[in-house]
Amino acid sequence: MKIAFVYDSIYPYVIGGGEKGFWEVATRLAQRGGEVYLVGMKHWEGPAELEREGVKIRGICRAVPMYDDRGNRRLIEACYFGWHVFLHLLKAEYDLINCASFPYFSCLAASAAATLRRKKVVITWFEVLGKAYWDEHMGRAGAWAFAVEKAVSRCTRWHIAISDFTRDRAIAELGMSPSKVVTIPFGIDYVGLRRMRDVAKEAQILYAGRLASHKRLDLLIRAFARLKHRHSGYRLKMIGDGPERCRLREIVDSTGLQQDVLFVTKLKEWELYEEISRSKLLVLPSEREGQGLVVIEAMALGTPVIAHDGRYSAVGSIISSGSNGVLVRSADEMVEAMDRLLSDDTLVEKLIRGGYECAAGYDWDEAVVPALDRVFSEILCASKRSA
Repeated sequence: MKIAFVYDSIYPYVIGGGEKGFWEVATRLAQRGGEVYLVGMKHWEGPAELEREGVKIRGICRAVPMYDDRGNRRLIEACYFGWHVFLHLLKAEYDLINCASFPYFSCLAASAAATLRRKKVVITWFEVLGKAYWDEHMGRAGAWAFAVEKAVSRCTRWHIAISDFTRDRAIAELGMSPSKVVTIPFGIDYVGLRRMRDVAKEAQILYAGRLASHKRLDLLIRAFARLKHRHSGYRLKMIGDGPERCRLREIVDSTGLQQDVLFVTKLKEWELYEEISRSKLLVLPSEREGQGLVVIEAMALGTPVIAHDGRYSAVGSIISSGSNGVLVRSADEMVEAMDRLLSDDTLVEKLIRGGYECAAGYDWDEAVVPALDRVFSEILCASKRSA
C-alpha cells in the first residue's frame, strides 16, 4: 500500500500537533510494511526528497510564510501550496492520498488531481470551524470561508475526525453524513511515556504548544501573576513558538514577571516529555483544539491538567472535570483551579490516577494505527471492487 500524507508543514521541520500526528502514523505504517510518504512544503535545507525512519519525505515546493503578523493563516500560502499539490499528484503514483483538512485548498487540489488519476482521497479533520466561527472572525468574508470549508467536506466520500467532538461538528456544521466520517484520534506512545513518570516534580507550571492568539496565553500569564503571591517560588514555563511570542513577552514585562516566566522555543521530544513530567501542572488555555494531544501526553506522564472548556475545543471530550483533569471557562476559574491543585494533594492523586486510565486508551500501536490501517484497507478494497 502506497500512501501519501499531505500537509503544508512536515514534522520535525515544523512543530505542531497535526504535523506530529501525521509523522507518528506514517512511521508506524511504514514499520508495518507500507510505502509511506509525507508531502509538504520544503521547510529544510538540502535535497527535496529525504528518508527518515522508513518514511519518504517530499518537499514539493519551497516554503513560504504560513502566518501573517496577526497569527492568521495566509490565503496566498494556502493557494500556493494547493497548486503545487495538484501538480504533484498529477504525476505521482500513490494508492491512497490522506490530506489534512486545513489549509482547505490542498484538499480541493488533491481531490481534483485524484479524480483525473482515478485515485482515492481521505481527508483528516483536525478541527471543524463552522459558520459561526468564520462570521465572528472574518465578518462578511466569513461566508466565503465557510463555503470553502463546506466544499472540502463534499470533495471525497471518506473522512476521518481526530475526536468525537470534531466528528460531531462535521455532521452538525457541515452537514456530513454520519456514515462518511469516522473518529480515529491521534495517539501517544503510552508504554514509552509510562517509563518517564518517575521524574521528580518541581515548582513549575507548564504550557506546551504554539504561541498563537487562539491559545489565549495572555490569560495564562495574567492568571499566573494573580497566583504568585499565594505560591511564591513557582515559575511558568512556556514551550513553543509562534506569532504571539513578542506580544506575550510584552505582557510578561508589564506584569513584572521577567524572572518567573521562561520561554523555550524548541526542545527535543524527550526533553519536552521530561518538562511535562517534572511540572506540577500543565495548563492549556486554548479556545480552539481539534483534539488536544498534549493533554493526553500529560495524563500519561502523571501531570494534572487544567484546560479551557471552549466552544471550539475538543478537550471536553477527553477531560472529565474532577476525575482526570479540570475544565475551566474563565480566567477566574483558571486561577481557582491552579490554586487548588497546588494545594490539594488528595485531588491531585485522584486526577493522576484518572489520567493514567484515560491515556491508556490512546496508545498508537494498540488502538490508533490498527484502526487507521483497517480504514485504509477497506477503502482500497472497495475501490478494487468498484473498478
